[in-house]
Amino acid sequence: MLSLDVDLLRVQKNLQRLGVELPGEDPILDNLCTRGLADLLGLPPPGTSRAVPSRSVSGTVQLSFTGPGGDWVVVSEAGRTTRRAGRAEAPDATVVVPATDWAAIRRGELNPFNAWTSGRLRVTGDATLYQQLADALVRAWGDDATPKEDRQ
Repeated sequence: MLSLDVDLLRVQKNLQRLGVELPGEDPILDNLCTRGLADLLGLPPPGTSRAVPSRSVSGTVQLSFTGPGGDWVVVSEAGRTTRRAGRAEAPDATVVVPATDWAAIRRGELNPFNAWTSGRLRVTGDATLYQQLADALVRAWGDDATPKEDRQ
């Protein structure tokens, strides 16, 4: 499988050198293979918005920051996302991430998907809910890079 991936990347790079416009900006994450896989699984192509509008998604996510930051609860209900310090009794999803990585995600320096697939960000429970609310979770902190105070 690896040789097929390498061969396809080589073909893509040659096509780019010839001036052929290819879909996506990142040939590693968004290529003919990943687009074909997304199509096979019924998912949108890489690089397109997968987000479900948060107004149609409701749920409770427990955020646990290792290092400074502690525990936070983010609740999304009817398009309104709120956060508070503490622990949820029965969260739909739990996210554990180092506070420094969360700050990097907030600043746009770390891709949340890459953090998740590398194990730096761990999700238990309803991972689909986490994915649907990922943008709302990050926005719940406003302009702050690290969790400090309750925000509604």
